[in-house]
Amino acid sequence: MDPLAQMIQDKISSGVLPREVDFATTWYGRGTGRRCVACERPIPVFDIEVEGDLDDGGVLYFHGGCYRTWDTERRRS
Repeated sequence: MDPLAQMIQDKISSGVLPREVDFATTWYGRGTGRRCVACERPIPVFDIEVEGDLDDGGVLYFHGGCYRTWDTERRRS
């Protein structure tokens, strides 16, 4: 398993990242420098940022690639 997928699996297992989520809204756009919840690195302007708005008012920010990896790994679990 690649290191990113392993890191995301570990975060899903520990509850840091959700396994089941139904985002109220999902936005895609240029990076804003926010920290990715999956890899913990800033999301630069030249990268895609995915913003998942939760029903409880929380927000999860991902790099585009991290979001795809998280979505794949959560479905495997």
